[in-house]
Amino acid sequence: KQHGVRLKYIHTVKNPQPEKVEEREEMTVVARQLLLEACQKNMKVLFADETVFTSKTLPRKTFASKGSNVQVDVQALNKGYRSALAAISTDGKLEHLKVTDKAINAKKYMSWLRKLRAKLGEEEVYLFFDNLAVHKTKAVMAVYEELGIIPVFNSTYSPSTTPSRSSSPRSNAATSSRGSIS
Repeated sequence: KQHGVRLKYIHTVKNPQPEKVEEREEMTVVARQLLLEACQKNMKVLFADETVFTSKTLPRKTFASKGSNVQVDVQALNKGYRSALAAISTDGKLEHLKVTDKAINAKKYMSWLRKLRAKLGEEEVYLFFDNLAVHKTKAVMAVYEELGIIPVFNSTYSPSTTPSRSSSPRSNAATSSRGSIS
C-alpha cells in the first residue's frame, strides 16, 4: 500500500478492443448538448442505472474500520439473482425503482419506461444512462419516441478516462512516484 493505492491483480484479455476515442468524444459532446438544452428549458433530467446482485458480484475484499470485518449472511446471498433499475432526479429524488429476480432485458426495460412515464405525466423528460445494449435496441428507441422521453447516452467506458484514475489526488501521487498505478 502506497499513498492509499493498493497492489492489484492485472486482468489479462486475449483480444483487447482498440479504443474508439473519436466516437467516445462525439458521444460526450452530444450528451453535454442535450443536458445543456434540458437545463436551459428548465426540463426534468433523470439519471438511470441498473445493478445486479448475485453471489458472484460479492467482492472478496472491501474496506472496513480497524479491528472489524464486514460480514455477509451466506444463506441470504445464495438465494439467487436480483436486479435493480432506478431513476433519480437532479434534486436527488428517487423517481422510479424496479427490483426483479432476473436480469433487465428489453421487455422489462420498456415496461419500466412506460411506468416511469405514467408517474411523470406529460412532463418533458431527459433520461441519462449508460450504453447498455438494452437501452439502444430498435424497439426501445421507438418507445422513447412514443413516450416523449429524450434519451441521453453517456459516453462509452474507457479505463484511460475513468475519473478515479485521473482526478484522485492519491492516484496522482502514486502515478507520479512510480510512473504508473500499481
